[in-house]
Amino acid sequence: MSGYANNPKQLQQDAQPIAGITKYLMGLAALVLAGVSYTPAQVKAILQGDIDATNAVLPAKAAYKAEVVQARAARKLARAILKALKAWVLNQYGTGKEVAEFGFSAAPPRKPSTSVKAAAVQQTKATRSARHTMGKRQRKTVKGTVAPKGS
Repeated sequence: MSGYANNPKQLQQDAQPIAGITKYLMGLAALVLAGVSYTPAQVKAILQGDIDATNAVLPAKAAYKAEVVQARAARKLARAILKALKAWVLNQYGTGKEVAEFGFSAAPPRKPSTSVKAAAVQQTKATRSARHTMGKRQRKTVKGTVAPKGS
């Protein structure tokens, strides 16, 4: 027999030897198995104990799985509520100490990436060019010319 078997296979592997022991070995006084002496009744009891334990595990495993599903659903609902509560608290109290008392903190400001910064610089240059705006030093270089008066 292999070390691992699924439950129906394991139950069958334990039940068949019990039937064989009952039919053929009950007249023996003892069996030496793996260097240990057992009566046929002891071997039957060991195998029946495995069957009983496996049968007890099946409903417990199903109940565990149901509890896990229920816990995951509860966690999903709680996270949605916490997200909405955090938004409400931040909206209501800003970044004050009250927010910390709820166990929340405001998200740190995001740092723009280099590509976003480069695009902003290009946009600024394009805007200044379109509006013909000049800086302080550029304005100093612009000199107006006066047209001579006509005589």
